Amino acid sequence: MRAAMPRVPIAVVRPSIIIGDSRTGEVDRFDGPYLLVLLIVTSPPDFALPLLGTGDAPLNLVPIDFVARAAWTIGRDPRAVGKTFHLVDPAPLSMRRVFEVVARAGGRRMPRGSIPANLAKALLRTPGLERFAKSPRAFLDTLVTSVSYDARNAEQILAGAGVACPPFESYADKIVEYVQLRVRERRAKKAALEIDDPLV
Repeated sequence: MRAAMPRVPIAVVRPSIIIGDSRTGEVDRFDGPYLLVLLIVTSPPDFALPLLGTGDAPLNLVPIDFVARAAWTIGRDPRAVGKTFHLVDPAPLSMRRVFEVVARAGGRRMPRGSIPANLAKALLRTPGLERFAKSPRAFLDTLVTSVSYDARNAEQILAGAGVACPPFESYADKIVEYVQLRVRERRAKKAALEIDDPLV
């Protein structure tokens, strides 16, 4: 793409970790941060899960509706040609804070204690999670790696268009509600498929 830029009007858009729609919570598949949400909302309500790692690294989440609006806005702006745009939350929460917000929205206890990254990998392979999501290794790396982004190009174009990433706290309940709905649907489907054996 870089080689083609002198001939083709290309702009590179690089979102951080994409999650569901901020208005509905809807998402097409459960992976990445949804492993964390699933782990929290399917845990016993009175059980305080430990943090995965120290919880200090920022977890930069962007809802898909923001990414779509931002990409469309950038693609229509002639100033975007030849540039790279990081689509990020300008004030990302720490993993600890994301955990707390999700726990509160899901009616679960706040995290207590922490476990090392290697044990966290084992925890994210808890039986049942694989039915909803892929391998957690890549996501676990984001939990223990502090990353910062240069979003000045995106801010320059999006600010004038009134497009901004909403704070995670403003839509976390929608994300959790959608996950809970899908979990209930899956359990109901499983129960409906079970056949009583008259000989048992």
